[in-house]
Amino acid sequence: MADDVMTGPGRRGRPKVPLFGRKMSELELGWVTGFLEGEGYFGSHAKSRSPCVIVSQVQREPLERLMRYTGLGTVRGPYARQSSRQSPIHRWTSEGGRIIPPFLKTIRPMMSPRRQTQIDTAISVYETHRLSRDAYKDLCRRSAVKQWETKNTLRAMKATHSLKVVIGGSNGG
Repeated sequence: MADDVMTGPGRRGRPKVPLFGRKMSELELGWVTGFLEGEGYFGSHAKSRSPCVIVSQVQREPLERLMRYTGLGTVRGPYARQSSRQSPIHRWTSEGGRIIPPFLKTIRPMMSPRRQTQIDTAISVYETHRLSRDAYKDLCRRSAVKQWETKNTLRAMKATHSLKVVIGGSNGG
């Protein structure tokens, strides 16, 4: 089973982590979609706007199974709840702009219309944010090039004395 999992390079000295791309059996895919249909949250990360999937459970085992089947996410916890009468919870979280959309697109056809809408919204928010971020970066690059070209043109014109710089806003006339 572990041979099916593709691994990517570790970040910040961490060991290599599994990436989505693992071929799940039909049984595993059915279990994952059913589990996420009933227990999952599909949304966007507040800062990065990347799609995220979160599942909270009292029992850790189903979350570890989810991580094992998908090759995604991390299981953390237990976390204390507000009421001391409630059992602590564990949380599986998976997020990322490159990894999560292909996973979400794989499970989407098997989800309910409500979950499909949540998945579509999460992906759309990320893609819109990514496009606006890329457009902003492109605008900054074009602006920097334009400023550089303008600066060099002014230097060239000053060097050939074809540009008279008037200081004080008056021509003396």
